[in-house]
Amino acid sequence: MQARGDLEVGEMRAGPPGLVRTTLWLAQGASRRLRAAGADLLHCPNFVVPWRVPVPFVVTVFDLSTRSFPRDHPVEWRAYERWFLPPRARAATRVIAISELTRQQVISMYRVAPERVVTVHLGVDGRFFSDGAQPARRLTSRPRILFPGAPVARKNLELVLRAMAALEDALALDRLAPLPD
Repeated sequence: MQARGDLEVGEMRAGPPGLVRTTLWLAQGASRRLRAAGADLLHCPNFVVPWRVPVPFVVTVFDLSTRSFPRDHPVEWRAYERWFLPPRARAATRVIAISELTRQQVISMYRVAPERVVTVHLGVDGRFFSDGAQPARRLTSRPRILFPGAPVARKNLELVLRAMAALEDALALDRLAPLPD
C-alpha cells in the first residue's frame, strides 16, 4: 500500500490464471475485495474490468488490436474485447486511451461519450529524470535495439529487421533522425 497524505493506493490481484478462476474473480471476487478494502475508486490498467463493481472505475485501453490483428491474440481475449469490454467501457467513469487513434476507436466502436475518454500518452514524465543525467554508455561497438514487446505480426518486426539489414553500415543507425513529438 502506498500513501500520499489524502490518498491511499493499493493493489488488487486476481490470483492464478484459468478460465473458471478468472470468471469467478470477475463476477464476484473483485467486488468482494473492493468492499472489504473500502475502496473509493478502481483503476483497471488493462482492458479487463470486473463486473458489478461497487465503486466508480477507470479503465485503460491500449488499442483495439484484437479486431485489427485477431491472429495475434487468443480467442478468449478477442471474445472479451468484443463482447464484454464495450459495455464495461460505457459504464466506466473514465476511459484512458494511450493514443488519439485509440480514443477515437473507443468512442466510435464502443459508443462511449467523447467527454469520458481521455488520451494519456505512454512515457515517463521529465520530472523523473535528474538534470545531470548522462547518456547510457554503449556496451559494444555494434548498435543494439531493445524490443520489449511480443514478436507478433502487428509489431512489424520483420520490416524493422529488413531496414536494419539494408543499412550500409552499422553506424548508419546512429544517424537515424528521432521521431518528432
